[in-house]
Amino acid sequence: GPIAIAYDSFNNAVWVASYGDAGEGDTTSFVEKFNAETGAYITSSVSYMYSIPTAIAYDPTQNAVWMTSSNALQKFNASTGAQIGTNITTGINPVSVAYDSTQNAVWVASYGSNTLQKFNASTGVLSQNNFIIFRAMMYTI
Repeated sequence: GPIAIAYDSFNNAVWVASYGDAGEGDTTSFVEKFNAETGAYITSSVSYMYSIPTAIAYDPTQNAVWMTSSNALQKFNASTGAQIGTNITTGINPVSVAYDSTQNAVWVASYGSNTLQKFNASTGVLSQNNFIIFRAMMYTI
């Protein structure tokens, strides 16, 4: 079922990251795009074969959708649903992703490694040292 959503202002759409079909034993992961006004299904699901998606964010600057799963960050074209580039390694068990238009960056918080990472949204390159988060204190490593 649905795990995360992101609003796409450029395409007036809602992106939904889902895992399987609740109660049916389906373990397929996918991303789907729906019309934000009518709820109509817009695109075929984007196959996401690695593991359960955990978070999704919309990047209006590049008209892209960013999604995290087990130790990975992926970028998709918001118009076509096609993956852009390859998987980007994150910290362990990422649980949140956010697009930062001020710095053209993608931030990923990873629960399993207590890290916050900043990636360049254009290149996907880690642009900031990892931050270790521990009881509301941040340490650069």
